[in-house]
Amino acid sequence: MAVIIGIIISLAVFASGIIFSGGSMMLFLDIPSFIIILGFNIGALAVSDGFKPFWIGLTALMGKGSGAGKEDLMAAAESFDLMARCSIGGGFIGLLMATVMLLVNLNDTAHLGPYLAIAILTVLYGFMLAFLFFYPGKTRILRLARK
Repeated sequence: MAVIIGIIISLAVFASGIIFSGGSMMLFLDIPSFIIILGFNIGALAVSDGFKPFWIGLTALMGKGSGAGKEDLMAAAESFDLMARCSIGGGFIGLLMATVMLLVNLNDTAHLGPYLAIAILTVLYGFMLAFLFFYPGKTRILRLARK
């Protein structure tokens, strides 16, 4: 329950900052950026054979993983660490991809804004996932493993 409350508080602070500055939440929703981050994370789990450890970590975070052993929890923590790093890396790869698209289409001013949005929002999504979910989740899973 504490995990869900923490995520809600973090997102509420983020949303409050946007709203109080006169912005719109819709400006921060970008499907291509989300797909890039999601794709890198799923790909990393597939390559590392980490779907099972990641699932164990999720269930442990939700308080339902009390039956997981220390080795399983340590593998889950490694999986969360990988996901955090891949979220950040995916964000920067998305930044580079969108920058290339932007530079190739400099003459088409109608696409400059959307490409720049993909570039910046992909980095934002990567950092938010890493520092609001995956790294804190890893820390919590490591604490559970030490019990």
